[in-house]
Amino acid sequence: MKWNELRWRISRRLARHSLWEHLLGFWFSRHFTHHGILVVSGMRPFPRVINDGGTLRSGNCQFYAGVRLEIGRGAMLQIGNGTYINRNTVIVTQNHIKK
Repeated sequence: MKWNELRWRISRRLARHSLWEHLLGFWFSRHFTHHGILVVSGMRPFPRVINDGGTLRSGNCQFYAGVRLEIGRGAMLQIGNGTYINRNTVIVTQNHIKK
């Protein structure tokens, strides 16, 4: 990738979401098994992951304040590229969910 293209892609992404939202997404991504670029919008309450031994994967996604993801032992939650999960959404899986 050339430098000009990289600069263009970064500036385009930062025009949509602030650097702070990207940093929050980076912090949130530590709970994921595999992930793309995550963005967290809003702080209180901060999105939460409760993982009892499952797999959590996502593409490039946006999470809003109050989101809670619960994954049971041996379960898998896969969130597709371009998905956003709105405020106060709760997703609980004891099996496999692909969104």
